[in-house]
Formats: sequence, C-alpha cells, structure tokens
Amino acid sequence: MDIDINEEVDVVILSDIVNAPHTKINPATDAIQIVGRFRKRKVVKSFTIISNIDPRLKHKSKEESIAYLSACNAVVQFLIGLKKSSSDPHTAEVINSIIQMSGHKLFINQDCSPNYFMWDNFIEENIVNSYYRSSDSLFNAYKSVCILDTDIKYFNVEQEKYLVINKSEQLDRIKTALSFQEKLDQIIILLNNIQETKKRNYEGQYIIIDDSDNLSKMIREKHPEIYDVYYDEGEKGLRKIAKSQLALKSTMP
Repeated sequence: MDIDINEEVDVVILSDIVNAPHTKINPATDAIQIVGRFRKRKVVKSFTIISNIDPRLKHKSKEESIAYLSACNAVVQFLIGLKKSSSDPHTAEVINSIIQMSGHKLFINQDCSPNYFMWDNFIEENIVNSYYRSSDSLFNAYKSVCILDTDIKYFNVEQEKYLVINKSEQLDRIKTALSFQEKLDQIIILLNNIQETKKRNYEGQYIIIDDSDNLSKMIREKHPEIYDVYYDEGEKGLRKIAKSQLALKSTMP
C-alpha cells in the first residue's frame, strides 16, 4: 500500500533479532521498499534503524549457501535414483516418506525439482544474517546500497552505537518452547551483556538505563546451574559442559 501524504515524517524501523528474528530487514531491498511506499519521497525527513546485534548469528556466505543447496539437490536425486533402481515397494515407500517429510528442508517442489524461489530466499536470509552479527557490518551494508545502475549511494548513513540496556524483562521473553540449546544461547547473550555493561561502567562510560543487577539476580534464581558454571568456567567452559540439560545438571552438587 502506498502512502500519499504531504506532511514530513521520520521513519523508524525497530529490529530485535534475539527475541523477534523475523524483524530483520535487508538494507538493499526491504529498506528501499519501505521508503518507496511514500509517493512523495521528499516527505521522508529521516530514516532511522534501531537494532540489536548477535555475533553468534549463524550464516553462510553466498558460495557456501549455493554449495549447501546443491548438496540438497544431489541428495534428492540420489534418493530418486535409488527408488527407480529398486523393485522393493517398501524402499519406495520409505524414500517417498523421507522426501515428503523433508521437502521444505531440501528446498524442492512437489515434483522433486529444485524450488529456486526457496533457494533465493535461503541465500538472501544468510546474507542478511551476516549483516546483523556486528554494528559495523550492518552500517556498511546500508552504506553500500546504491541507486540502481549507478554509483550513487541510496542512503546518507550515520552510525551511533548505544550500550545494550539490561532489563529484567529480557529474561521473561525467553520462550519456554525453545530447545535447551536455544535457551542457553539467549541466556549467555544476557550474561555477556551484563559483563560488558559492568566493564563499560568501570571505564566511566555513561549508561542511560541499566538493570544489570536485577537481571543477574533473576538469572541466578531461574537458571542457577547456567549462572554458576558461566561465572566459574566462563562461556567456553559452559558451552563445553552444557551439551544437554542433563549433562549440565550432573555437574551440580
């Protein structure tokens, strides 16, 4: 839907990639399309992106993504070949079940041909993930966007870095439906943020809002085994020990 107004506006995009990963946007496509919704381009006085980052966000390069997708296609073709070469109806049934259950993960259509729309989405998703691993990479992604077929920059980009605000509500946002490893990753992010905030406080950096002490207390109350091992062994030690929830609990006295 186009927006046809005469008043000047400040457009603000909020992305929370930890608690709402679907709010990531691609600077080269989504950001341009958002601005383009305004019929009168001059009414957009400013365009602000507010986002957190996650240095542990998994991603593949374009070449790695294509190699992965090609491997998926090779597996599908192998299964189809195995099905054709076998006279056993049970083998054919098992292969059909595997393909039906995993079709979306193998990026194929119903006829087992490659779904190139899904391929493109997978490649783009990984590229966008790489932007949100650091504030500098996200900044450079916006800075590199040019008007089509020109070297003219689309955005006049300025960057301001702010410290993560540690609020106790962040712990409540960790969904119970997540796997143990997903919960562990998010709790480690919170604990790392608390450590970083304390370090910057010590160095005299100004923080507007900081509820690190309360957040730390809540993590210790709700996840004592993660909290204790993190502070005794560090993040690497915690990840090495916490291969599963059972493995982590077995270390507790």
